[in-house]
Amino acid sequence: MYWPPHSSTGSLTASEDGFPLRIQTFKGNTADSTTVTGQILALKKEFGVEQIIFVGDRGMQIMYILENDPDLSEEHIDFITGLTHAQINTLLSHGKIEMNLFNSDLAEVEVDDMRYILSVNPELEAKERFYLENSRKQADAQIEAIRKSWEKRCIRNMENLQKQQENAKKHKKLKIELTVKDIDGYKKRITLALKKCGVDRYYNMEAIDNKEFRIDFNRIEFDKSLSLCGKYVVCTNISTSSITMCLNRICLKNRYVVNTKTFKTWNMPFGI
Repeated sequence: MYWPPHSSTGSLTASEDGFPLRIQTFKGNTADSTTVTGQILALKKEFGVEQIIFVGDRGMQIMYILENDPDLSEEHIDFITGLTHAQINTLLSHGKIEMNLFNSDLAEVEVDDMRYILSVNPELEAKERFYLENSRKQADAQIEAIRKSWEKRCIRNMENLQKQQENAKKHKKLKIELTVKDIDGYKKRITLALKKCGVDRYYNMEAIDNKEFRIDFNRIEFDKSLSLCGKYVVCTNISTSSITMCLNRICLKNRYVVNTKTFKTWNMPFGI
């Protein structure tokens, strides 16, 4: 008998020396971001922790949770987190950061009591750009194949219509136009192709019917994504002096070398 693998999410609270203090398990495939509120409240209520610095990657959605969760609205939680490309684009559009600040050296910007540390990984930038451009080429190739299939069917329908006009009785059962089911089928094929290539956000299905087959490519949004390849922004609401004390403790304990002003580090004990 085959037993499917069981997936679960676990939470471990440990002391400064790594001694486990609290362990909790969640239902399988639970998103990390949905556990944030409960873990923060547990630290405060069960252990009486007064100051919390929450460190997480951009997938944790820390800023969104802290701003929108009513259970945390009265709590002051410090955080260090990576930003998503959408969040970075918002900062760029509002003029809070500039694209020319992304280079091999870390740059820091402080706006509205928030500190943003900007960086770029040239090797990853090249890989991500290649992947994105290659995905677009694959999507275009599949769109063209579907378009040709649509065109071939439309030509056949026109030929059938001509035959009906010449001899309606003989060719009355011939198909002369796309049905709603046919059109939905083409739309579904386009949707699946774009999702498979991971580029559906850059295309708009403007029209697929008996007369027109038009899929528009959003070049502006695509170029925005290209421009952010390999680029990172770390955001924190912690002042320079406060985070210096925090990181010094971590680094002395783990023997890491850190420039605490800009988080420049080698082998940081937590991921961004």
